Amino acid sequence: MDEFEESYRIPQIMGAIDGCHIEINAPPDNHEDYFNRKQHYSVNLQGIVDSNLKFIHVTVGYPGSIHDARVLRLSGLHDLAENEQILSGPTRNIHGTEIRPLLAGDSAYPLTSWLVKPYPDRGRLTPDQRKFNVKFSALRSVVERAFGTLKARWRIALKKV
Repeated sequence: MDEFEESYRIPQIMGAIDGCHIEINAPPDNHEDYFNRKQHYSVNLQGIVDSNLKFIHVTVGYPGSIHDARVLRLSGLHDLAENEQILSGPTRNIHGTEIRPLLAGDSAYPLTSWLVKPYPDRGRLTPDQRKFNVKFSALRSVVERAFGTLKARWRIALKKV
């Protein structure tokens, strides 16, 4: 958590979460479930990455048509975090509020007590909110870079055969 705060000045972030699609051949059963918004067949890969691009949690295999927020709920992480079985401590008092460890997600994810996302930009952000979103986007880039590294390293295995 300290490394994220040192680099991006956002406290209590322990990992960045996102999903990506791993392209597959159409499966024989329920193939329409695997057809994603990018117009190809895939399975979802949800990853949580630390500040050093190290995967600290992975869920893979849900059909490509499923939204990132639903993959999170189905993965079991959501229930564990909601029940404070994970991401419960150590907490930190920030301006009078106890803040538990947080995941950094994009706008596709729900805002919870353990998952923070950027301010929705509908043209009315304050300068502080815009500044936060810029820093937050830079922080979240670790998960995008980790996926890029993973796909570059295993490009043959992760391509459709």
